[in-house]
Amino acid sequence: MWGAVWFVVATMIVLPALNPGGEWAYADKADPISVLTDTASLFDPAKGETIALILATSAALVLRSPVALLLLPTLAWRFLSTNSGYWAPTWHYSAVLIPIVFVALLDAIDRGRSSRWAWMRTYVRQAPAIAVTAAIVLLPGLPLFSLVKAESWEPSPRAASAQAAIDAVPEGASVVSDIGLMNYLVSDHDVYWIGNANPEPDCLVIDTIAGGTPGEWGSVTEVGQRLFPGAGYVAVFDSDGYQVACR
Repeated sequence: MWGAVWFVVATMIVLPALNPGGEWAYADKADPISVLTDTASLFDPAKGETIALILATSAALVLRSPVALLLLPTLAWRFLSTNSGYWAPTWHYSAVLIPIVFVALLDAIDRGRSSRWAWMRTYVRQAPAIAVTAAIVLLPGLPLFSLVKAESWEPSPRAASAQAAIDAVPEGASVVSDIGLMNYLVSDHDVYWIGNANPEPDCLVIDTIAGGTPGEWGSVTEVGQRLFPGAGYVAVFDSDGYQVACR
């Protein structure tokens, strides 16, 4: 009940109060009716992958613990969202789930020790080894594994160009950017994500390789013409996929 109340308070009061548009920006992604009536979306393999990883990393014992009920709200909003990016075990969306899974595993092991079934008492003794083995087997396919790869610690071949693109933006200028260099610009600029309805900025910054701006939008000046007709942006930097244009 407490969680449900705070969900309503957060989405209906707190988040709209913090949003310049006075709304919860992700409200349009919450459309359970649409998902429930679309078989392809409802049973998308990405959702099965998320469930499979939860079962594997808990040796399937998560199903024997009432603690696992705490997983349901997060799984519900993810699986019933129209944003397919929420369905798979990618990005950061499982950060809330994993601690719950581990606690449920420990709880299930403790409960299993007094089970009336001998096979269950035997199984829970092996469960930690099974869960650790599953984690080790799955690790090479997960982002964390990149930490042990030598190339992960090498400077990006585009690092110099990225810094030059950042330096090309005048100090204090407002910027509309895709996700390529957005995080690096926010410390001394007013930065807006390119996918929103934004005021006309002083500069535009895009990463044509990994920034997420649709390729059909063209160069940074063409993006400027598309988003802010008549603003008159001129390219001031173009290297290794990073492009900057300013008024």
